[in-house]
Amino acid sequence: MKIRVLTLIAGLVIALGTPGALAQTAWPERPVKLVVPFAAGSGADAMARLLGERLGKAWGQPVVVENAAGAAGNIGVARAAKSAPDGYTLLMSGDAAIVVNVSMYATLPFDPVRDLVPISQMYLSPNVVVANNDLPVRDMPGLVALARAQPGRLAYASSGFGTSTHLGPELLRDMTGIDVVHVPYRDSAVPDLMGGHVQFGFMNAAAAIGLVKGGKLKALGVSSAARLAALPDVPTVAEQGFPGFEAVAWFGLFAPAGTPDPVVRKVHATISALLAEPEMRAIVEEQRGLSIVASTPEVFALLIAREIPRIGAMVKARGLKAE
Repeated sequence: MKIRVLTLIAGLVIALGTPGALAQTAWPERPVKLVVPFAAGSGADAMARLLGERLGKAWGQPVVVENAAGAAGNIGVARAAKSAPDGYTLLMSGDAAIVVNVSMYATLPFDPVRDLVPISQMYLSPNVVVANNDLPVRDMPGLVALARAQPGRLAYASSGFGTSTHLGPELLRDMTGIDVVHVPYRDSAVPDLMGGHVQFGFMNAAAAIGLVKGGKLKALGVSSAARLAALPDVPTVAEQGFPGFEAVAWFGLFAPAGTPDPVVRKVHATISALLAEPEMRAIVEEQRGLSIVASTPEVFALLIAREIPRIGAMVKARGLKAE
C-alpha cells in the first residue's frame, strides 16, 4: 500500500515538473479534447458538456467532448491515457474505471497510477433507484419483498461492471439476500427500463431526475446518505430500513502522464473557479443532485491511492469480476 501511494505521488511530482512545461505557458492555443468514457446522453456526458462549454469560454478555445464508451469506461480511459501529454487531451472519468476496474479485470489497457495525472476530484454522484412504472412497488421495502417472492425473475440495469450502478445493487443483495439478475448496458438502459425489459436499476442522479420528474420512471429511493435537493420527497435507501446503505460514485478530471505543470495547474484553477460560482453550484447541486468537491491534484492522488486497495478488497470479498 505504501509503495502504491509513493508511486502515485512520485508520478504526479514528475508530471508536474516536466522540463518542457515552460513552453506551455500560452496554452491553450487550439481546441482541447475532453474524453468521456460514457455514452452520449448519459448523466456524466451531460456534465462534461456543461463543464466543457464553461471551460471553453474561460480559455478562449473550444473544448470538444469525445464520447468513447465501452468496457465499463476502459476504452475511453485508455484512449486518453495514450494521448500526447501536451494538454490538448483531458479525461473526465468516474471512479469505476480508475479504482474499481483494477480489481474487476484481469488485465487493463492502461495503469491509472502510471498513465494518468489526477487534476481534480470534481463531484460526487448519488444514484436514484428507479423502476419501470408498471412494477407493482412504491419503495425499497416493496422492491425487496417482490424480489424475494420472485427469485431470479427481476433484472436490474447498470452502466457496466464495477460502476456504482452495479456495486449498489450488489450491496443491496448482500444486505437482503435477494436474487436478481444483472444486465449491464454499454449505452442507455432507459428504453429497456421504460419498456419493462429490465425492472429496476441504480441510475446516475443527473440522468434520473428529469426522467422521474417527467413521469417516465418512478423513484424508489436514493443511494446517498442524505436526500437529494432535487428530489426531496424521495427517501434514502438507508432510511427505508437498510441502515448504513450508501453507493455513491465520484467523477474527476485527469490528463495523460507527462502533461506539463503549468497546464495541470491552469486546468485545476479554472475548474475550481467554475465549480465555486453560485450559478454553477445551483445547476450542479440543486438541479442535478450532485455534490461538488473540487479537490487539489495532490489530494485527489492520495484518494486514488487509498481507494484502489480498499475497493479491491471489497471486490474480492464479493467474488465480483467483469464478464
